[in-house]
Amino acid sequence: MHEASYFCPMGLVCFVSPILGERSIEARLTVGPLLLVEQQDYITCDLEGQNGLTGPALEHAVGVLQNIPYVAADKVSQMSTLLFMAVNFINHVSDANRMLETQGADAVQGQITAYLQQLKHDSTAAPYPFEKERALLHCVRQANREDTNRLLNELLSHILFSSAGDLSYIKARIYELFTQITRTAIEAGADPDQTLQSNSSYFLKISQISDFNSLCHWMVRVTNTLIDHIFQATSAQHASTIHQSVHYINAHYNEKITLEAMARRAYLSPSYFSRIFKEETGEPFSNFLNRVRIERSKELLRHKNLRLIDIAQLVGFADQSYYSKVFKRIEGISPLQYRLSEGAPIVHPEPSSP
Repeated sequence: MHEASYFCPMGLVCFVSPILGERSIEARLTVGPLLLVEQQDYITCDLEGQNGLTGPALEHAVGVLQNIPYVAADKVSQMSTLLFMAVNFINHVSDANRMLETQGADAVQGQITAYLQQLKHDSTAAPYPFEKERALLHCVRQANREDTNRLLNELLSHILFSSAGDLSYIKARIYELFTQITRTAIEAGADPDQTLQSNSSYFLKISQISDFNSLCHWMVRVTNTLIDHIFQATSAQHASTIHQSVHYINAHYNEKITLEAMARRAYLSPSYFSRIFKEETGEPFSNFLNRVRIERSKELLRHKNLRLIDIAQLVGFADQSYYSKVFKRIEGISPLQYRLSEGAPIVHPEPSSP
């Protein structure tokens, strides 16, 4: 048993979730009724239009309507989540994974219900939103899970809205959309063999599903699985790229190295390279480079014949002052203090000839 949303005969939305006892449902927690559209739109489209209310009946319904709150469509899924959390606390549910799966299905249904209401009260029949489809595929390519799910739910809503309840038509459109998502995932890095091998079972599953809600939940779940495959592939690629970059830094720390130059070597934009470098190494690029240089300088500081200005240049710093600042920030002491702690005498520069 889990939370569900439904429309009453007058078109108002309600949420209901069971409170479980040891063996059965002891009670139900209900939220609603709620208005998903502006009050005047509801009066015109639902009360007068669909239900044909006029005269005293309409006046009475409008009076009752004053006590029913309006909730914007983008707040519906948030309310659904809050109700889930409240009932989950009451029930002390032990099987968290199962409940999270249920929450995911309800979130999908809540988003689709909200978007359907927007389509329903649109004054004109909207054509299929190809721009949303392109945006969806872009989000899949970027492995942007949140925006992918939102756009997918909106497209599924539009498919249902334009289908007149024809499940065969709905399946054909979903099949077509899924094919595009699959190809995009492969282009983004998902393993081709693994993805294509799974497709045959996926398409068989589509033919076996007998209701729209199950189709939607299945579509969202499989799309998120494809995004997981993209994450796995890109993570492996990132690890290899950053490993090569780290190897290059360790070999060329004494040369002029910039974030932009390293990004070009990896065929990535500087901002993207910077992000994945920090994700893989745990620190920003400049910090990592400076730390490598400081570690190399510590070895040179043990040689009493080397001046600080020479050491700074040998490890890639343009001037001694900046080298000293970076050294103290990382080690907590100055290069001279470090040299003394290591037992090497301080080397003073020879006075210049008059």
